[in-house]
Amino acid sequence: MEHYDDTYGRIKAVNVENTIRKYLGLSFKNHKSAYDYKFENGYYVYGYATWDTPDFSYVTNLVDNGGGKFSALVEIYSTTVVDGNQENCYEKKSKWVYNTEKPKLVKTMTADIQKMPDGSYVLLDYMVEREHN
Repeated sequence: MEHYDDTYGRIKAVNVENTIRKYLGLSFKNHKSAYDYKFENGYYVYGYATWDTPDFSYVTNLVDNGGGKFSALVEIYSTTVVDGNQENCYEKKSKWVYNTEKPKLVKTMTADIQKMPDGSYVLLDYMVEREHN
């Protein structure tokens, strides 16, 4: 996600394609506007609400349980401003750059994941372990 202007943010279409391929094992190229997301110039553009910004997750630990099953510890972060910080969620936390504020840890959760024969991954279960204030 990246800041587009004071009213809108945007997500690169290639990031949507890569996420769908990685987690669902599907190829996706049929980009078009849907719901509140307008597709233009290779991006999905969405409006900001004045009180809401996109949360993002960060996997802090991934354990291979064998047989294609994995357990993950996931942290959910939130910011009160959108300034491009969400692009950092693709980096190690030690490489995060803060333009105006540090994202706030809001939840810690666990997840069970299964690798499918086609190489995609399926979320089997998740549980919020802790809400952070």
